[in-house]
Amino acid sequence: MKTFTKLIIPHNSFIHLVDYDDILYCQSDNCYTYVHLISGERFILIKSLSKVEKLLNVEGFIRINQSFLVNRHYIKTINKKEKNISLSNEAVLPFTVPLKKLIGLINQYEVTHPTFQ
Repeated sequence: MKTFTKLIIPHNSFIHLVDYDDILYCQSDNCYTYVHLISGERFILIKSLSKVEKLLNVEGFIRINQSFLVNRHYIKTINKKEKNISLSNEAVLPFTVPLKKLIGLINQYEVTHPTFQ
């Protein structure tokens, strides 16, 4: 069975096919999810973040708290004291998962980098 690497987003009279690699993060707003792209575009889906997380069932996305699903490839820094991460587009998002788990999820599929202790 082929794994899909595009998210289908209906928007106005268009259907956008967005590469998973172009998604920075997804943000929950009750039954809606905002999809933020590296291009700066933002789309809204009439789906909960849990449903979007299932659609993006790939190794690159991390649920950092109840409201955010982040593409781990765009995480630039982790602020341990303030419990937030910054992304390559300078967005700063809070995380609630334990730091050790967050580091583990970021490195889960990385075989070239040592695991953070």
